[in-house]
Amino acid sequence: MSQKLFIFFIFVILTLCKVESSWLTSCKACVAELEECSVCIKTSCDYCFQIDHSECSKCWSDIKIVNQNQFICDSTIDFHKLACHVYCRYQDVIPFFTIGNCDQLTQKCLCS
Repeated sequence: MSQKLFIFFIFVILTLCKVESSWLTSCKACVAELEECSVCIKTSCDYCFQIDHSECSKCWSDIKIVNQNQFICDSTIDFHKLACHVYCRYQDVIPFFTIGNCDQLTQKCLCS
C-alpha cells in the first residue's frame, strides 16, 4: 500500500512541476512582440499587447496572472527572458528603473 502512495506522490509532484514550468509556452511565438513591448510601463503594456499584438493576448494574459514565485524561466531561452522583463516592467512601482532577469541558479524571474 505504501508503494502505491509513493508512486502517486511522485506523479503529483511531476504534474505540478510540468504545469508550473509550461505556463510560458503561450509566449513562444511572441518573441518579436515581447521585444517591442519590453519598453512598456504598467498600463501601456496592456495597450501594446491588446491593440498592437492581439495575436499574443494569451501570452500577455499569462504574464499578468503568474505569481513571481512561480515564474519559472530559463536564461538561455529568449522568450523566457523577454517575458520576465515585461512582467517586471508591468509589476513594478518604479518601472523606469525596472528590469527582469531569469536567475540561472534558481530559474526564477527576478525583478530589480
